[in-house]
Amino acid sequence: MPFGTITLNDGRKIPEIAFGTGSVWKYQDVTEYVIQALDTGFSHIDTAQWYRNEESVGKALKETGVARQDFWITTKYKGTGGARKTLVQSLKELGLEFVDLYLIHNPADLDQSLEEVWAEFEQIRSEGLAKSIGVSNTKVIQLQQLMKHAKITPAVNQVSFNPYNYSENLALLEFAAKYGIVIEGYSSLAPITKYPNGAVDEPVNLAAKRLNATPAQVIFSWVRSKGVLIVTTSSKKSRLEEYLGVFDLPPLTKEEIAAIDKAGAEGPSAWSTILDKEVMETTFPLRDHLLKSLSTLPGSCRLSVHLLVTTPHKYLGLYPHSSLPLKSRPTVYQQNILALVSVSSPSDHSDAVFISAIEAALYVTPQSHSSILYISKVDSTGQHTPLISSPTRCFVTSFLDFFASPTSRPTPYLRIQLFARAQSQYLFPNSSQFSGKRVLSDVKLCKWWKDVFSQVAAKTRNEWANSPPRLFYLLPGFTKDEAGNMLRSVSEQDDWEYGHPYRLPAIRMYTAVTSPEHDASFPPHDLFDIIPTFSDDPKARFLVELVATNKVDNKSVRDEVPKSPPKKKVKMEQAIVGENRSGQNEEEADMGSLGNDKERSRQLISISMDEFWERMGFRQECSQGAVTGFFVVDFQPVIPIEAESATFSASGIRKSHSSQVSPTLHARILASLLNLDFGAMERAREATKLLLESIQGLVYGVQAADNEVIDREVSNEKSGDQENPGTVSNAATGDEQADFITSSIIVDNGPPPVTGTSSIPGSTAPAATQNPVNVLQPRKKKRPPP
Repeated sequence: MPFGTITLNDGRKIPEIAFGTGSVWKYQDVTEYVIQALDTGFSHIDTAQWYRNEESVGKALKETGVARQDFWITTKYKGTGGARKTLVQSLKELGLEFVDLYLIHNPADLDQSLEEVWAEFEQIRSEGLAKSIGVSNTKVIQLQQLMKHAKITPAVNQVSFNPYNYSENLALLEFAAKYGIVIEGYSSLAPITKYPNGAVDEPVNLAAKRLNATPAQVIFSWVRSKGVLIVTTSSKKSRLEEYLGVFDLPPLTKEEIAAIDKAGAEGPSAWSTILDKEVMETTFPLRDHLLKSLSTLPGSCRLSVHLLVTTPHKYLGLYPHSSLPLKSRPTVYQQNILALVSVSSPSDHSDAVFISAIEAALYVTPQSHSSILYISKVDSTGQHTPLISSPTRCFVTSFLDFFASPTSRPTPYLRIQLFARAQSQYLFPNSSQFSGKRVLSDVKLCKWWKDVFSQVAAKTRNEWANSPPRLFYLLPGFTKDEAGNMLRSVSEQDDWEYGHPYRLPAIRMYTAVTSPEHDASFPPHDLFDIIPTFSDDPKARFLVELVATNKVDNKSVRDEVPKSPPKKKVKMEQAIVGENRSGQNEEEADMGSLGNDKERSRQLISISMDEFWERMGFRQECSQGAVTGFFVVDFQPVIPIEAESATFSASGIRKSHSSQVSPTLHARILASLLNLDFGAMERAREATKLLLESIQGLVYGVQAADNEVIDREVSNEKSGDQENPGTVSNAATGDEQADFITSSIIVDNGPPPVTGTSSIPGSTAPAATQNPVNVLQPRKKKRPPP
């Protein structure tokens, strides 16, 4: 089964097909499977530092006794720890003096700029530790920036490549051809393994029938026709032989290639949403990005990240009181996110306990290329000691970094916002009773969030200086000077704007007015078209009260519109299209006064924006002296919007995948969490166990075993067949869901430092020494004796 080679731009020849050790092989002993691949005829082995299986790859190379000149080894830099230093360790584990190809695994995970790391890569090649160097998961805009400083052109760029994302990779292929960069493609069999019964099936099956080949062989032939190198894997020798048999087949005809291209453009796209499983498994997605950031914390333990993301669904409740007809408003898609962190001892899963949590919602508007990430709640239990330092700040910052980065941002325009209100607990009931939990005061909480937003914005500003973010904050009831004095940080740059962000030209991206016929009248006539409604944001209730109490021509319409709803939580599921059970159509399935009161809403005379925010300062909690804060950061496109418009299509965001859960199931799991008890360590461990079992029962549809927690690690009995070309059901298996929802890693960074009494989550600095204070007491006058 002969296969050829491709000549790189540095003159070296790389085998056309590689056996990958990622996906299900991460953190596993792959000795047996690498030996099998080499015996079958593979000579190119692809591994990575993040996979944590380089040592077993080296063991396989040693056991087979293959001469060094007869195999090619690719590994990838994980992004932290220094490119050269970590490569030296990789070489030690592989048992080699050099690797044939060293790639930057993902620019989004670098602890330095891409240009700085590439300079180190160039030095590595000059030393001979890597014969060729390249990148992975790198976009055109990043390559353009890199080429301005690079002395050596990357030899390779490894990316997800299949018929369904081919049209979105055209610009990358064109750029690669210009500079002689070879594209390596992974997950090429996604039309079979992840998206069966799609548009590509028909042309692939017709070509397979003509060639007397399998569908997998046809897809790999199509990949070869694009000049792309194949990266694949399987635990079965028969599959490996099948893949190598591609090189014995005659090429596809031009008509067959064109038919697959056309069908791929009609089907699902792995790049249409950042929460797609195809992207998330391999390109350090949200879950793995969080885990990777947490792995740097001081401590010795097992850390697990549990991520629940709902399928994208149409949402009509973002601007429920807008006067515009529903047909004139942009389509909005919502995804709810619940991220949890648990900690346990390295060798014992039974003592796992939740220590941090984030509840958020993502609202994507494809029409305006914009999205809003609303941070609903963040909480911690304080039960991380003595295993690890407090993870909350690192966890939250990493979460925001992922969405803010242009390489993983859901849309070119992104707004992150939250409302900060001090409470003793948010997501972990009774956790305030635990002595180790440090509850922030209202001022310290607002300052904490301001510092976190500053940190996220600074990172984006440093990496993308041509498109700096804009930051806004407002403490209702306080002037700019008063707020500044309360929240000022010594190291903070003067880049915050005090006030609301609803008067900028960019607000056009985040309103109910994005249709061309309404552009002439922008800004909208009333604030109901501008200010979004979130379920736990005080602005939402205030907007409802305005609708119920506003006046038209000095005549009260209090009796003409619905009264303000009770204080209990509004069931937002009613605004989700598909969950409506009243028999209404999509335009009628809305909240509040959207149905019969559309005409009435048009008559309302809105108050000014400044008056609205002034009234926010007269809320009961503000009048009682509480400090609350609204924080917003706006991120702008880093390249012209036309260049990215194809990436953010409405057809893509509507796709649901086996790695996501339904909104109803997400709500049930969240409700389960809010009914548990985290008041003491033992009760918290029992609560953690119960919730993990609940997730297993609700999501996976199986009965949880006693003393068992969900873990992403794949058992030795699992086949590991990543790209099985057989019949695949649209329903996800338990293993697929587990691999997506939960991921674990062993942290061994030495004991965490002794913490002081600082109340800032994530702070490990001891409390400052307090100088004694003499309090003057008034001298009491002695009463004369009677």
